[in-house]
Amino acid sequence: MSQLEAAPRSRSPGYAQAKVRPHLALGLLFAIGLVNYIDRVAMSVLQVPVKTELQLSDEQIGLLMGFAFFIPYTLLSIPMARLADRGNRKLVIVVALALWSAMTFSVGLANSFAMLLFLRVGVALGEACCLPTSYSMIANIFPKEKLGRAIAIFGTTFPIGSMIGLVASGQLDAQLGWRQSFFAIGAIGLLLVPVVMIGLKEPVRETASGSTAPKVKLTEALLDIWRRKAFRYCILGLGMQSIVSIALLTWAAPFYSRSFKLDLGTVSLLVGFVMAGAGAIGTLGGGLLGDRLARRRPSKLMFLPAVAALVATPLALLQLLTGNLAISVTAALVCSLLANVYLAPCNALIQRLARHGTQALAAAVGVTGAAILGGGLGPWGVGKLSDYLAELTGSPADGLRYAVAAFMLAGLPAAYFFWLSMRHLERDETSGDMEAGG
Repeated sequence: MSQLEAAPRSRSPGYAQAKVRPHLALGLLFAIGLVNYIDRVAMSVLQVPVKTELQLSDEQIGLLMGFAFFIPYTLLSIPMARLADRGNRKLVIVVALALWSAMTFSVGLANSFAMLLFLRVGVALGEACCLPTSYSMIANIFPKEKLGRAIAIFGTTFPIGSMIGLVASGQLDAQLGWRQSFFAIGAIGLLLVPVVMIGLKEPVRETASGSTAPKVKLTEALLDIWRRKAFRYCILGLGMQSIVSIALLTWAAPFYSRSFKLDLGTVSLLVGFVMAGAGAIGTLGGGLLGDRLARRRPSKLMFLPAVAALVATPLALLQLLTGNLAISVTAALVCSLLANVYLAPCNALIQRLARHGTQALAAAVGVTGAAILGGGLGPWGVGKLSDYLAELTGSPADGLRYAVAAFMLAGLPAAYFFWLSMRHLERDETSGDMEAGG
């Protein structure tokens, strides 16, 4: 018996006790996840008028999209995950939703870089609770054989929420301006708060035997998670591939605006429907295919991310370096599909490897890897390099084009780390050593 199968989940008395309706709960968590990403990516498009009105540099925009958001997001993920593992997850997620929605609403009042910085930090503090808490609840609601599918469905909140956020923010800006756009986007989350309060139920945490999951010390839980090589390489791959997916999504709007002289409304439709829409298909497809492959051998969860990351890299370079819009959009469509395949298999693997009572913590460790590398380094690094190359070449369009292209090479080590994770999972399956952890 492999360590992936060490913590089987089945429908148990916890369902009746908590009166949890799995599909209703997943639907509400899905809605929360959508709002999470709509609020997060709105700045990706609205950065264009914000940058112009407040006279910001690419590096400052990169800080707002990167470290200003993902450093507090990362620092709070593990404490909030620990709170979710020990406390009432419904309460945690309701308070978080109210906080980040209020902060998003307030971005419309910003009149300086410093105020934007403060509000982006506030958004991050709220959103840090969302993913770990949601993954923990899903892991307690659905049995193991359906977990990958449930996580894949929830995982599509990233590309679908991004698609809605990108398209809506561009269209709202055209009609109302960027300030009113943030007011409208933030209000959606605030209206969702009472719905979640009424409809979402807290599932009971249970072990394989049906008893309430024991509390585990933080250091013990972190060591138990991190000593598994399959987990470590999965996190490293997750972080490197996040550089690709987040950098592309963050900088796609200004890239098409500068390189192909498209207006913001057209750019928001292109980036939203083509890139984020394809990303949704890739995320869902990765979860469904991963579940199918894992039925025979759980280690094959990592096969799809490895292949997809490898193939997506040259497509990303083609998207950015070609001077033909049709070729760029076609490459973007296929690249976005493949670049998001990793999300569901990686998060499903993390939940499979987690001990009972540490699911939110394990998810937070995964979020931390993605946030530090993909969320922090990606947007800021591209912005910093873009300013440098723009000065060197005399062209802001070329500066951004080559800066984003350079960061797309992170897909190659991502593919390698996913492959290493798969190999260590194969060894666990062969040895049947549940405690060695690879």
